Amino acid sequence: MRSGVAVPRIGVNLRLVDDSDDRLRSTARADINTWLGGPAATTYSQPSGERAADLDQLIEHARPILGERAARHLRFHAGLPNPPLP
Repeated sequence: MRSGVAVPRIGVNLRLVDDSDDRLRSTARADINTWLGGPAATTYSQPSGERAADLDQLIEHARPILGERAARHLRFHAGLPNPPLP
C-alpha cells in the first residue's frame, strides 16, 4: 500500500471488520494484519482533522474485534494517542 492510499484503505477495512459478509470481514481483517506486519512501518503520512477523527472512531469500534495490540499499533501508525494501559 502506498502511503497516500494507506489511510483510506485502512479506513475501509476498519468499517468491514464486523461486516455480515464472511468474505469481506475476513479479507478486511487479513489486510489490516498484513499492513501492520510490514508496510505500516513505511507509511509516513498521517491523517489530520476530520480524517483522523474518523479513523480514531473506527479503531475504537474495531478494538474488541482486532484486539488491544492491533488497535494500539493502528493508533500509533495513524499518529493518534493511545489510551493508558489498564
